[in-house]
Amino acid sequence: MLGVTMRWLWLVWVCAALVLSPAVAQADVRTVTPVGQIGEQDKGTFVTVQGEITAVRSFSRGVRYTLRDESGAITLVLFERALKQLLDPQSLREGAVVRATGKVDFYRKQKQIVPVRGTDVTVVAAAKSLAVTPLGEISVDDDEKRVRVVGEVIDAWPFASGFKFALRDTSGEITLTIFEQEYDALCMPEAINVGAILTVTGRVNVFRNKPELILSSSSSVEVAQPARREVRQYALGPLSGNDHNAVVRVVGRVYRVDPLEDGGRNVLLYDETGVQIVHLPPTVAKRVTLVEGDAAAVIGRVRAVRRRGITIEVSLPSDVIKQPAASEQ
Repeated sequence: MLGVTMRWLWLVWVCAALVLSPAVAQADVRTVTPVGQIGEQDKGTFVTVQGEITAVRSFSRGVRYTLRDESGAITLVLFERALKQLLDPQSLREGAVVRATGKVDFYRKQKQIVPVRGTDVTVVAAAKSLAVTPLGEISVDDDEKRVRVVGEVIDAWPFASGFKFALRDTSGEITLTIFEQEYDALCMPEAINVGAILTVTGRVNVFRNKPELILSSSSSVEVAQPARREVRQYALGPLSGNDHNAVVRVVGRVYRVDPLEDGGRNVLLYDETGVQIVHLPPTVAKRVTLVEGDAAAVIGRVRAVRRRGITIEVSLPSDVIKQPAASEQ
């Protein structure tokens, strides 16, 4: 009888161990690990970290968040499946304090944590609402500071990784940088152009000894007033060196499209008065499709260079509008 009792006790102990051991392991994982202590030795293991979201970057398969605590920073990667499981994705924004459990990995030598499920991410403290900061008060001393501003777009231009916009209010000016992935995620990118009034929450970055504002999420910009550009329309033929630096609107038909080594394109546009070159920089060209015979309206800045002649340079994809064919009108 005693032997039977001992066997039953042994079975109960084994079952309890099988049931409780995962819970114990899970409890260990839930212990918050300082980001600065995570290294190559932790690759492939599960850890829990807690920190403030200081940057948000969209990519083709999800979103990357930069989490920072007192010991360092790590990238929180949420793929589409995990994002869909979040109860409130909008709560994961700059300034929010987040706790996340996931597998440690490295991408381009940068450490990251990848949760399996959206439920492995919890907002510990919501992002605080920020008062509007006058543009003229932002300086190099505010590097990495999160701010909220309101300003009018007075200029726009492309660069290798996205688009830049000059914002102005009554106190001063600042450059707003929107990287390609955030630009493509904007609800209405055509509304963000010269003349638009924007409310932007972003992080200050010092570039070439000047402060600029980095938009880290497409949801961090609100259009208080859409762009209202009234640009004078010009015929193509009469454009000359006297029009250098003028912003013009031209309408014509595509004669030829010439690809360039840097990924940009030169489009030969003609009307009844003549032909001009419309230059599409790489970041614009990959978002605009024009082929021979297309009719298009284009807004651009005239550049007159002695060796190259006249070129109309386009700043934003929304400055090129394909016109319906005559049969479609």
